[in-house]
Amino acid sequence: MKTLKNKNGTKFVRVPNRKNVEIQGIKELLEKGWSFCPKSEWKEKVRDKESAAKKRIKKLKKTS
Repeated sequence: MKTLKNKNGTKFVRVPNRKNVEIQGIKELLEKGWSFCPKSEWKEKVRDKESAAKKRIKKLKKTS
């Protein structure tokens, strides 16, 4: 699994890299200006924010 981000660093994509078709997809994104980024950066900016939002929604549903 590889993590890519766009030029601006605003969008992140997690891409599997086991099959030739998936590797071709990674190459196409790299040609379009995307670059590899550390998984830790993706965790900070995307995953942790999504999980925090989901926790808030669960709390709201429980209290209702």
